[in-house]
Amino acid sequence: MAKKILIADSDPLFLESLVTRIKNGGEREIITVFDGLEALKKAKKEKLGLVILEDSLNFINGFKICRLLKFDKRRRHIPVLLLMSQADEINTALAKEVGADECLPHSVDDELLGKIDSYFTKED
Repeated sequence: MAKKILIADSDPLFLESLVTRIKNGGEREIITVFDGLEALKKAKKEKLGLVILEDSLNFINGFKICRLLKFDKRRRHIPVLLLMSQADEINTALAKEVGADECLPHSVDDELLGKIDSYFTKED
């Protein structure tokens, strides 16, 4: 699996914190963007091993990006983690409907880092 991770989040402090924690966990190339339009462009351009999307990105939200990636024959294999600002039943169901591999709270915590690691240790 490619070791590149695309992270799309509108909060620069969240991105900085997450990138720092991921880099402490191993050698991975990390691409960061702040909005959905850039996330979609990068996802189509780069060879990725994992995509992490905030649900409420500007221009194109994380749900729509996930759906577009999962309907693309060349990219549907890429795991997508959706970070939910409000992880209620409706948003969780929507995340599953659009094909998200994981639906997690929008926070830099051990659960998120463990999920990220699990996608890279499966084939390392």
